[in-house]
Amino acid sequence: MPTAPAPFHILRNHSAALSALSINPSNTLLYSGDQEGNVGITDLSSRRVVRLWQAHQGSILSVEEWNGHLIRQVYFSKLGEGGRLITKVVMDEIIKSGCMSHSSFLGD
Repeated sequence: MPTAPAPFHILRNHSAALSALSINPSNTLLYSGDQEGNVGITDLSSRRVVRLWQAHQGSILSVEEWNGHLIRQVYFSKLGEGGRLITKVVMDEIIKSGCMSHSSFLGD
């Protein structure tokens, strides 16, 4: 069996296990989320972290850019009616530098 190629780049901005990855539509930014609620934005041309912040106390389930916003789905450890898993979808506005300017809940 052939050996695996060397990695092109290793993300070192998260201390917890990654739980979500996404690339923006123009292929210039990598969004990452981890199991401790941190979200990172990495510039793919420089391979440098543009922004890393504690976005939530629980695990980040998904991150995605949509219409100039970063949409993230987050996990809440409580169960809802009938034992249903509760998640929230949060929208962060991304400004040109890749930083977040504000957040708003989109719903349960």
